[in-house]
Amino acid sequence: MPHTSNYKYLGIIVLLTILSFNSCKKESYTPGFEERLKGHYINPQYSDQKILFEKSHKLKEKVYGISLLDNHQCVERRNIGFCGTPPVVFDDYHGEWTLADSVLSLRLESLEGIQNFHWKILLLDNKHLLVEILQ
Repeated sequence: MPHTSNYKYLGIIVLLTILSFNSCKKESYTPGFEERLKGHYINPQYSDQKILFEKSHKLKEKVYGISLLDNHQCVERRNIGFCGTPPVVFDDYHGEWTLADSVLSLRLESLEGIQNFHWKILLLDNKHLLVEILQ
């Protein structure tokens, strides 16, 4: 007959295994993730297929930024033309956003028609949003 303390160790190992699987949940499953994602993102820094945004209280004038708003509405502020030489004119393009697991999908109007973007969220905190461009 096995010793009772062996069952205690086995129970502890099973409990630790369950806790470790639960702690590996994607951040997108945590309560309030969508609410924390809402906001204004500016100063994109590009590296390979990744973009690091700073979170802001509002979009800045005459620079790129994107706002994820209530009711899954979004606004992208970007230059109107194809040329980036001064004077650069900016405008707001409206659209919608959705979140599935950790993939943020944006559907935005533009001069060329509707554009779709898909970004995998790698990091979201109070100051930054880091995404990987999927499409």
